[in-house]
Amino acid sequence: MKKLIVLLSVLMILTSFLLVPDQNVSAKVIVTYPEVSAVLLGPPVCERTWISGSVMHIRDCVFQMAYSSEDDFRLVGINTLTMNQNIFGYGFPAVGHGAWMLEAALVEDGYWAGTYTANIDESGYMTVNIRGKGYGTLDGLQLDSITHGIGGEETVTITTLPSYDGPEP
Repeated sequence: MKKLIVLLSVLMILTSFLLVPDQNVSAKVIVTYPEVSAVLLGPPVCERTWISGSVMHIRDCVFQMAYSSEDDFRLVGINTLTMNQNIFGYGFPAVGHGAWMLEAALVEDGYWAGTYTANIDESGYMTVNIRGKGYGTLDGLQLDSITHGIGGEETVTITTLPSYDGPEP
């Protein structure tokens, strides 16, 4: 009798696996490369600047840029950057870093925020690397951007994580 109960239990378990529908879970990361343009809205306003030896130190400079994109409306808005920079030899090279926040004007309750680094070499060639993520209705998005040269080519990458359920471009 005991063997019969065990055998029936095993058969019931196996039968239950056959009755459960196939549940394929498909979660994937989506990467897009929208084109973005930016226009400086005015000169930076800096809280502190000083010179130490041949290095000019600039701290807490705030400036804004108007971002636009025909590819992705989530990147349209005002970008506020806070910059800290050291300029060697009163010109080039220079290094900087700071924070940025893009208020997504066309997305309700969504914005981007992150950090960036900047490097200007001896010839004046600049590279800016931005890394950030979406917040609010943009939560689940990552943004990476590399700008080459002042006003130069910008490569933007948006990574959509499987958890993202906000507005699609």
